[in-house]
This record gives sequence, structure tokens and C-alpha cells, in this order.
Amino acid sequence: MKPFLRRSSLIYIAIMIAALVFFSFFFPMTKKPTEIPLSEVIAKSRSGEIEKIVVDGDVLLITTIDGTELKTITGNLTIVDLQELGLVLPEG
Repeated sequence: MKPFLRRSSLIYIAIMIAALVFFSFFFPMTKKPTEIPLSEVIAKSRSGEIEKIVVDGDVLLITTIDGTELKTITGNLTIVDLQELGLVLPEG
């Protein structure tokens, strides 16, 4: 292979890798849950809009009936505290 062709091939490969890194950084494939206030989570739970709630430390990961993923930070509140504030846990 001629040196010019090899060098230009390496340049094209480097450009392709840089483009992939750029797009994966600025346009991630996975959607992050939208953060909402705890009061909104409680309101949604009361109106029956929540399908699933997962507790991950001080974060609640919420999936609504229409498939939207949300999260809220609970701080030091326990599930019992949240229920006393009006959170209605989904069945199941």
C-alpha cells in the first residue's frame, strides 16, 4: 500500500471515531428520567397515574401508566413517611 493511501485511510478512520464519540456524547441513546418535585409525584400517585415505583437510596424512580420515566429525590424520608405525606403506592 502506498504511504499516501495508508495515511489518508488512517485520517478517515480517526475522523469516523471522532464523529462517533461526538454523537454518543451529545446524543446519548438512553433517556434519563425527568426529575420532578416530590409534591408532583404524590399528586400523580393520588390520581392513579403511576404504574411502578422503585426505591434507589434517596431517589424514587417512577414509571407512569403511559411509560414516562421520572425521578424524585426523597432525602431522608422513608416509604412510611412518604405514605403519611399522601403517596399512594401502586398495586403489585
